[in-house]
Amino acid sequence: MYPEQNMANSKALITQGWNGSLGSWVVYTGTTTTLRFYGSSNNSSWNIASDFDTGIAKWTGSWKHFAMTRSGSTIRFFIDGVLKNSINYAGSFYTVDQQIAFGAGTGGSNPINHMYFEDCQVSNIAKYTTTFTPPTQAQGRLYQAES
Repeated sequence: MYPEQNMANSKALITQGWNGSLGSWVVYTGTTTTLRFYGSSNNSSWNIASDFDTGIAKWTGSWKHFAMTRSGSTIRFFIDGVLKNSINYAGSFYTVDQQIAFGAGTGGSNPINHMYFEDCQVSNIAKYTTTFTPPTQAQGRLYQAES
């Protein structure tokens, strides 16, 4: 991710099914200096996580490699290959029929402006479970950086 300007408050960096109030999960800019995580298993409350501190400080003017993984019951948050924080949850997230969105605003409106995303990947395996060296080239079928 490369934010050219300050990460504004109340913006979803990455989300699945967030409709401005609830959904499945969201990595959110919030009103603090760090990125926040919300997760729901029931779509009536953020019962998995509510305003959880990922440990990743907001930044501007440079590329950073962001990764969020889940292996077993552990959800991990990485920046530039360094594990910043994790949270445990053994159950399932709320199931939604919506795609994963990058840079969405509240309910998909008012998106993040002046931010670039490159080489986004969604995988059904947790590539990173510990500190790793971020990839230095496109990760096609033949080149996959893993921890």
